[in-house]
Parts: sequence; structure tokens; C-alpha cells
Amino acid sequence: MTAKGRAVRRAVRNVALLVGEEKLLVILALLYLALAAIDRRLPEKSLSYMNARTLSIIISLMLISKNLELSGVFERVSVELLERTNYSQNKSLLIIIFLVIISSMIIMNDTALFVFIPLAVTMSRYFDEPGTVLVLVTMAANVGSSLTPIGNPQNIIIWRSYDIGFLCFVKLMLPFFVISSGLLLLYSLVIHRGRPPSTGVVRKASYGGVDRKRLLVSSVLLVVVVVLSELGMEMQALLVTVLVCLAACRDVFYLVDYVLIILFTLIFIDFNEISYLLEPMLRNALLENDLRIILVAVATSQAISNVPATILLVNHVPASKWLSLAIGVNLGGLGLLIGSMANIIAVRLGGLDPRVYHEKALPYFAVLTLIVLAVFGLR
Repeated sequence: MTAKGRAVRRAVRNVALLVGEEKLLVILALLYLALAAIDRRLPEKSLSYMNARTLSIIISLMLISKNLELSGVFERVSVELLERTNYSQNKSLLIIIFLVIISSMIIMNDTALFVFIPLAVTMSRYFDEPGTVLVLVTMAANVGSSLTPIGNPQNIIIWRSYDIGFLCFVKLMLPFFVISSGLLLLYSLVIHRGRPPSTGVVRKASYGGVDRKRLLVSSVLLVVVVVLSELGMEMQALLVTVLVCLAACRDVFYLVDYVLIILFTLIFIDFNEISYLLEPMLRNALLENDLRIILVAVATSQAISNVPATILLVNHVPASKWLSLAIGVNLGGLGLLIGSMANIIAVRLGGLDPRVYHEKALPYFAVLTLIVLAVFGLR
């Protein structure tokens, strides 16, 4: 075989490996090409669709999360938590779910997952079904973030668009939060029912200690990035993060998942374009009653993710019905993997098979949807 032939064969093999390992990336790339065929102006609109501010905060949090993982703190916390619960899988799982729910109310669900997924990955090494831990932690972030206006991007959009008071938002979302979080805690116990406190998988673990310098740098950066993001200074947050990491822990740049950045770029472009194409359809949707709003919000979230769905629907839902929209898009994030960007982050960071995610998440989503429609959709 000639050198040219070998090069072609190697290129084909590399493409085949990419398709096999990065199925979601390939699907999103093909979707982009299909959308570009429908809308010839898509290439020139792509830059405006990329959402540079959100990408900036995602990259910042990826660097911080990886640094926290490299510090060894998650291994130490995992071992101590398991030891304090006498190596009970159920107790340990409930504690981490509770921590994620609480934290995602304050620092947004995406941020909470960047912090807690590495911890969940470490803890899952000592569980019988590691995938279950990652799925439940992801769902906990989505559930916890639903309560407050600052818990997730869709809530921020609704909060600002309808000029709702902070406490009013929390008060009216509280019933949904109580139902969804209570059901999640119950569901986690059902999945693990009958498990003994200690199994052969759970074992005494040793860790090599904590890199205190890396932990301190990462912790300070996390606070700085969250504060700057709340002030609308995401680009500045990324600049600070990159400069500090270059000065203190530049090895982290070799370990960051750059494919995830490409995935999010394609997600923003593809789903913003789909939102644009769906706009005429929703003008005649008559979104005036609670049941219809919730159903449309859930269905749209399954198709284009709940943040683009919120951007699309917020102009078609009257101010008096904002609660139904908020419930619908938050519920929608708990369904299919694509329903929430937080789900993509968790699956990617945790190395979780999407089939495992759907196997564990969809039964909970189905039950919660029936309860929500009965309680909130028939008012």
C-alpha cells in the first residue's frame, strides 16, 4: 500500500473512532448541516447564536472543577462521608443528594454539578451501581435549582422577563419543589431498597492526601467566578480563571474536556436555530391555560432543551401564567438528556452512558409529570 493509501486509511479509522466515541458530537454536527440546508443564513448567524457569555462561565467552571478533582479533596470527603455513615450506601446517597439540592438553589445547577459530579464519581467507586449515583445527583441539581430565581438560567429569564419579586417566586415555586424533591428522595430509596449497609463493592479506601495549594486556589476562584457571573461579568471571570491557572496550576489545561466545549457550542447554535424555526408555530398556540402551557413547555424542552424553550415561550405566555411556564420548563429538564444543559454536563463529566441516564431518570420523570399535571395543570 502506498503512503497516500495508508494516510487515507488512517484518516478513515480516526473518523470511525470519533463517530464511535463521540456520538452526540456527530449528531449535533449533522443536525447543524441539516439546519443549514433549511436556513441558508445559519452560517452567518452562528456566531450570534454561540452565547459567548455562557460558554465563558462553562469553561471557567470546567477548569475549576478539574482542579478541585486533582486536589484530592473529593476522595477525602467521599471516604469520610462513607465512614461516618458506617459505609451505608443509602445514607451516603441521601446526604449527597441533599447537599446538591441545597447548593443548586444558590450557585445554579450547572455550577453545582461542576462541583459535585467529581465527588459523585469518586463516591460511586464504592457503590454497587455507580451510574445510579450520577443520575440522582444530576436530577437533584435540576430539582434544587427550580426553587429560586437564581437557581438556573430558565428561572433567571422568567424572573427578569415578568418582573417577579424574589420571595414571591420562591413562595409560588415551593409546592413544585417540595413535590419533586420529596419524590426524588423516595425514588432514590426505592432504587436502592434491600441493599445492606455494607457490600463487597464498598471498601476501606486510602487517599494520597489533599493538595492544599490547589484546593485553596480552586476554592477562591469558584467564589470569584460565581460573584462575577452574578454581576454579568462572565468574560472577565474566564480571563481571571485562565490567568490564575496558568500561574498556579497550568497542568489542568492538559486535562480539560475540550470536546464538551465544542458540544455546548453546537448545542447553542443548533437549538437557537430550532427556536427560530419554531417561532411561527407558537404564535397560534394560544398559551392561555395552565395545562396547555405546562404541556407545551415540557414538550418543547424535550425537543430543544429548557433554556432555549424558555426563551422561545416567554414571549407567548401571559404574565399571569408565568408560574405554569416555570413549572413546565423545570419539569422538562428532568426528562430526556437533552432537556437540560445540566444533564449534558453531568453525563460528560461523569462519563455516564446516556442509556443508563434515561433508564434511571425517565421513570421518575413520568411519575412526577402525572403528579404535576394533576396538581398544577387542572387549576
